[in-house]
Amino acid sequence: MSSPVTGLGGMMPQGSRNLRPDFHRMVEAELERSLGQEGSEIRERMSRALSGVIDPATGRIDLDRLSEASKRELTKLQTAAEGFEAVFAKQLFSQMRKSSFSEKTDKMGEFARDTLDQALADRTSQSPNGLGIATTLFRATAPLVIRQALAESAAQPPTSTEQ
Repeated sequence: MSSPVTGLGGMMPQGSRNLRPDFHRMVEAELERSLGQEGSEIRERMSRALSGVIDPATGRIDLDRLSEASKRELTKLQTAAEGFEAVFAKQLFSQMRKSSFSEKTDKMGEFARDTLDQALADRTSQSPNGLGIATTLFRATAPLVIRQALAESAAQPPTSTEQ
């Protein structure tokens, strides 16, 4: 079984975790922008390159058309981006607590505060209104992951059912 990921609802297997709605919309919008203006040569080329995720009926980007492997890669990217933000946020919260005039506590109190800081950092990183680090990392990297996945699938020879 894959490693567990802390979600807003508790522990869940990584494979069953979906892309956050704000990340989903963000990637579709970034890819849509990369297509260029309607009728341009750039749009024609990009449409061919992204044909795997363009809905033929609407001509719009649809991430649901990605392969399961590509969706898993995007979910891994989301988890990594959120994890990076959580580490940063926990360090920030811990340093803020150290610089406050709070009274000294025993080891159990320190453990409780550390656990609270970690839970707060996890929730902050998984929120669309968090610090923004995960969002920035995801926005910068997700289109590259999708383009790589599409290039790899286009480079594969057709299967016997497609011939």
